[in-house]
This record gives sequence, C-alpha cells and structure tokens, in this order.
Amino acid sequence: MLVYQTFATPLLEPLEAQRLYEAFAIVGRNMDPAYFETCATEAGFTIIDRDAIGSEWREWWEVEGSRRTSTNLQRAAVLVRGVESVRKVIGAKAYEFTLADQLWGIYQMIGKLRPTIYLLRRRG
Repeated sequence: MLVYQTFATPLLEPLEAQRLYEAFAIVGRNMDPAYFETCATEAGFTIIDRDAIGSEWREWWEVEGSRRTSTNLQRAAVLVRGVESVRKVIGAKAYEFTLADQLWGIYQMIGKLRPTIYLLRRRG
C-alpha cells in the first residue's frame, strides 16, 4: 500500500496546530508520524520504505510550476489583513477553514508540516 500523509514537525507551534486541527477537524495524534507507524504496524503492515518529501514539491512548484505557495502566502496575507470584513461575509468557521487552507502549504514550505510517503506491505 502507498500512503501519503502530512505530519506536524516540532516547528509547528501549539497555537498554529490548534488553528489547523480545529479548522480541518484533525485529531492531533494523527499528525504524529510515530503514532501512524505504530498504527500501521499494529494493523498488520510492515513499513517497507518511507520518504519525507518536506518542502521539495512546494519548492518545485515555485520554480517550475504554478507558484502555488506564493499564491497561498498572498491569500493568507489578505485574509489576515481583512479578518473582520471577511468574517462578516463568509462567517467565522469558513474564515478559519479558508485561512488554514492557505497556511497548510506555507507551513509545508517552511518545515512546520512534513508530507511523507510510506510504502507498506501486509504481513502474512
């Protein structure tokens, strides 16, 4: 099985984590690679390989691709600057989701989140 999962790193501050997890309804322990690896092993899988992507894909997008993370940064800046007016228009919950959606890619680029690919094999 091939699994793509993004994990938090020690650089992700507690309030940043709280904002993301609440906006996306993420259970915090699911952002811990050790927890994922324990669950995979207990479910009968062997971890054949893991590749921490880190910021590599985001960096490529900036140079060769869509400049997606730069766009995320610009949109996050607009959301932060216009917090009150945007919240009035779309509501507090939608605002938090939209801001978290923009921050996700930025946090990957600066190492607060780490995308990782796992290759798992079912034992037995």
